[in-house]
Amino acid sequence: WQMQPLSMAVLASLMPPDVETCFFDDRMEAIRYDEPTDLVVISVETFTALRAYRIAAQFRERGVPVVLGGYHVTLIPEEAVQYADAIVVGDAEPIWDTLIADARRGHLREQYDGRGQRELRDVRPDRSVFGNRNYQNITLVEYARGCNFRCDFCSITAFHKAAQSHRPARDVAEEMETSGSRRFFVVDDNVVSEPSKARELCREITPLGINWVGQASIHIAQDDDLLELMAQSGCRGVLIGMES
Repeated sequence: WQMQPLSMAVLASLMPPDVETCFFDDRMEAIRYDEPTDLVVISVETFTALRAYRIAAQFRERGVPVVLGGYHVTLIPEEAVQYADAIVVGDAEPIWDTLIADARRGHLREQYDGRGQRELRDVRPDRSVFGNRNYQNITLVEYARGCNFRCDFCSITAFHKAAQSHRPARDVAEEMETSGSRRFFVVDDNVVSEPSKARELCREITPLGINWVGQASIHIAQDDDLLELMAQSGCRGVLIGMES
C-alpha cells in the first residue's frame, strides 16, 4: 500500500519557485528533525493523527512552526489546532499563497479556510518530490474531489457536503500521457457519481492505451454503456464499498 502520496505532489506544485521544498515520507524513511527549516506542513488522516501530532511536537520543540491539514483536521479542527501553529480546513489551493506569505512574515493565522472556494482547473502535481522512493508501480491521478451521494456515515460526505468538483478531462489525459506511466489509479472517491463526467474522462483517455483502476459505487452495474466505455478506456477494475 505504499503508493505515491498525491496530496504532497499537489502541495509541492503550489510552492513559490524561490521556496526550497524537502519532502519526507514517514512510512519509508527517518525524518530529519534537526535539519534547518522554516516551516513544516503535515497532511493528517484519522489513522495517522496520533503519529502526525508526535511529529509536529518534535518540530515545535525545536522552534519550527507547524501547519496541519487534511481530512482529520477539517473534521475535528478543535482537536488539531492544539498540536499546530496553524491549521488548514478544506482545500489547500485557495489559501496557499496567503499561508506562505504569512509564514514569510512570521505571522501565521490560527486557521486558514479553503472551503467553498474550490477550483480544479490548474491542478498540476509536482511528482519530482517523490524522488527515487520505491513506491508501487502505479501512478495516482485525480479527476474529481468529493461525491454527490449523501451517505450519512461517510467522511467524504462530511468533508465535501455531498458535492463533487471535476478537473477538465483533457487536463487529466494530458497528465497521464506526459507522466510516462502506463498504469494508473484514479483516486476519486467515486469516479462514476456523475456519469456524464465519467464518460468525458473515458473518451479522453481511450486513445492513450493505458490501464487504470478506480473507486466506484455499485449503481455502475446498471449502466452497461458506461461500463463498456470504461473497459474501452483501459479500466481493469474498480473498488466498490459495501457499507452501512
